Amino acid sequence: MGWSEGDGGEGDGGACEDDRVGPPSFLPNDIEAASEVAENRYVYIVQDPARAGNALVLSFVDDLDERVAQVARRGIGPAKRETYDGGVTKVTYRDTRGNEVSLGGGPG
Repeated sequence: MGWSEGDGGEGDGGACEDDRVGPPSFLPNDIEAASEVAENRYVYIVQDPARAGNALVLSFVDDLDERVAQVARRGIGPAKRETYDGGVTKVTYRDTRGNEVSLGGGPG
């Protein structure tokens, strides 16, 4: 897989580009793209045919530990917690239908 250049026309196989999303602002790898739709607000697209039709949502928050604690008080535990180089943390929750909601936060 990978992002291809295209004019956004029907069937050209190009990355998701239209008046609402626009061209990718950055490409983390060959199957992901992020487009800035407003200041510090991005649409993140993943090419993953096995997940087609399921939601993938990430909200980056200032108070990650408090948010995770709020979710835990509702009896919901994360499926995964990852800390990346630089200290950014991502906490992922999944439902039984394959939808994924993640919370991210900056270093300490």
